[in-house]
Amino acid sequence: MDDGEVICVSVEKTEAMSPLALAKDQLLAKISTDVVPQNKTTLDVSKKDAIDTDGLVETALSDVEPEVSVRLLLWQVSDKLLVCAVAENELPDSHQITLLDNIIRAVTGESKALPQLEVAQWPPFSGIQGGTSEARAFLSTLISARLSSYGVERMLLLGNAVRHWILPDIQAADANTSKLTISSQTEAVTVPDLSNMVTDRKSKRYAWEIVKAWSPMARVKPAATIS
Repeated sequence: MDDGEVICVSVEKTEAMSPLALAKDQLLAKISTDVVPQNKTTLDVSKKDAIDTDGLVETALSDVEPEVSVRLLLWQVSDKLLVCAVAENELPDSHQITLLDNIIRAVTGESKALPQLEVAQWPPFSGIQGGTSEARAFLSTLISARLSSYGVERMLLLGNAVRHWILPDIQAADANTSKLTISSQTEAVTVPDLSNMVTDRKSKRYAWEIVKAWSPMARVKPAATIS
């Protein structure tokens, strides 16, 4: 596989207003509704009673989540197996891709090359803004649709950061659990991210202890380790 070759997951583009702009519009609309009495068409306000709308807007906007940017990496190994990771800075290098390839070969018992890397990102288009809540809602919805479409039975999550973005509800309830039940048909396991496994042999051994149960040879003879 060419390390530099990726597929960007496409989504339908929708019009979205900046959360900051939306909060300001809603606040000003509420102020005008609350201030103007129902039985009057005008309102006399003295200087000392003037409403500091700028201050109110600034207070309201301080509660708005800061904008975030996330890149979700996906390898659809088969209809039944999906691998997910989050790119903190750069895409996985050749050493990390080789390690992942070895993990998948050990888990599936097949010698197929890794599938093409797909990248889903938030925000999906320029001009669309949002904080953590919006990003998690978008990415978790995208993953749910893929699980249903492919009939995925197993998800391999590389690093806890993936759980934070695509499994927000489960993340809160099972933060320290490596094995998760996503639905009646899908289970997931979380292992250290690729960068940690490449540099730390203990992390790699820990990952293998978790995923080796998926190996088709696990019940026949001791499964081979990953290298």
